[in-house]
Amino acid sequence: MKVFVIGYGSIGKRHIKILKQLTPDCEICVIRHKKQVIENNFDTNGDLSLIKKIYYNLDVAILDGLPSFAIICSPSSFHLKTAFILANNNVDMLIEKPISNKIKDVKKLLELCERRNVKLEVGYMLRYAKSIKKIKSWLDNKFIGNICSVNVHFGDYLQNWRKSYDYSKDVSARKDLGGGVLLEISHEIDYLCWFFGKPVSVFCQMMKTSNLKIDVEDLVEAIIKFNYQNRIILCSLHLDMFDKNNKRSCNIIGTNGSITWDGLNYCANLQTAEICETEKDVDRNSLFNTELEFFINNNSKMIVNNGYLTLQVIEAMRLSNEENRMIELP
Repeated sequence: MKVFVIGYGSIGKRHIKILKQLTPDCEICVIRHKKQVIENNFDTNGDLSLIKKIYYNLDVAILDGLPSFAIICSPSSFHLKTAFILANNNVDMLIEKPISNKIKDVKKLLELCERRNVKLEVGYMLRYAKSIKKIKSWLDNKFIGNICSVNVHFGDYLQNWRKSYDYSKDVSARKDLGGGVLLEISHEIDYLCWFFGKPVSVFCQMMKTSNLKIDVEDLVEAIIKFNYQNRIILCSLHLDMFDKNNKRSCNIIGTNGSITWDGLNYCANLQTAEICETEKDVDRNSLFNTELEFFINNNSKMIVNNGYLTLQVIEAMRLSNEENRMIELP
């Protein structure tokens, strides 16, 4: 089995290690956008002995033979160009989140994949977390009754994300590469849509407020309205990438109890008058393993998530910020 890994940043290196654990005999070909100095068979924490060949042009790599599937790990501003090439060659693909930095032409890509029977999955790996899946089950079965409020918080310090790089040159810090906390931490938006469905409306404000050397927003504050189980619920969402005391949480209060998620320890807790239940994931890396294993072994072309709804919500949040008003989703 041959696999293309397109992009060789931290997530690309993670996928390569997992691929070799799951399928030791697979041939991994890396497609990079630029040449970098390589020393002692290692390249910024990446073991090059796991790689069959490195290319600097996707078309050239395809001429040497199509892969069984591809994993796109490049900056999100490059995703669509790469994905269209793969889809036109009938190559299944796992695209790291988000599917793109902009919604233009995403629907065309999804329609092309459907016509050509190409499997396309977007890597929102929290959907594979036992703790997140358990929360969805608790909600679907109304363990806490009617939902009264939802509060989601993510705060972390950008300079701690990838300590081996100059953070100001990294994807997360650069608008041209699809950076900014809204896209980078869109996992939270994705799991909210999985829990509660398509939002009715959003109101959002975002800005660059810290002293980080970036040209993107580092703060997002939003109110997202859902119609869930025939009731309107409001969710408050906070995202930042300047908090040195990092925090990741989801708190859902219902008429009969509450659900909390500790996103640093991947632990969910249900508390009602009759029930106290906990679900915890082994570790963060296990989510990537489960995601990739499902993608490899799922031959039905069925996908968990194509990322389109999440990007629709992101676009509505951007518009809300630009026009300073609530935006209804179509």
